[in-house]
Amino acid sequence: MLKYLDRYPIELPCRYSNKVACFNLVYIVSNIYLIEQYTSTQRNESETFKAFIRRIHQIEIYTKKGIETFTTSEYLERGHTKWKIEN
Repeated sequence: MLKYLDRYPIELPCRYSNKVACFNLVYIVSNIYLIEQYTSTQRNESETFKAFIRRIHQIEIYTKKGIETFTTSEYLERGHTKWKIEN
């Protein structure tokens, strides 16, 4: 996942001929809260998980009441997690 979220070009596997990704905006869509993603990586490779979190700039939570939008630090400080990312 880190390679896909990195700022450097990445080659995507395609049938017949691979293609270079040309995106500059990525949406990660999941029914699982951010802090519940990659739990084994959180435990065993905490620096890798911190690098993953640093690549995420905005979090939107969609509920029946509406959309809540947070920066990553706001989301983490709100109590969704015990993680505090050091910049």
